[in-house]
Amino acid sequence: MLQKEKMLSKALKANELESTYKELAQLRNEVSSNKEEIQKALEKIKTLTTTQEEHETLLEEKQTLTTQAKEHEKNQRNIIKQVRSLDQR
Repeated sequence: MLQKEKMLSKALKANELESTYKELAQLRNEVSSNKEEIQKALEKIKTLTTTQEEHETLLEEKQTLTTQAKEHEKNQRNIIKQVRSLDQR
């Protein structure tokens, strides 16, 4: 009977190890899948960051041009006022 108990104990231990191994293999697959998803997300973040930086640069350029245009318009208004003033004399 002692021999059968040892064999049963070994069989149970082997079954437990097999179950643990399957869980470990599944976790490895999940980790691998998550790693791939994270790498794809990082690449997308890099692309979006580059795009954002490009848009920020363009926005700054447009703001500068807008400021220059407003200054030019202001100067033109002053010139128009001066011309009108001279016309009224």
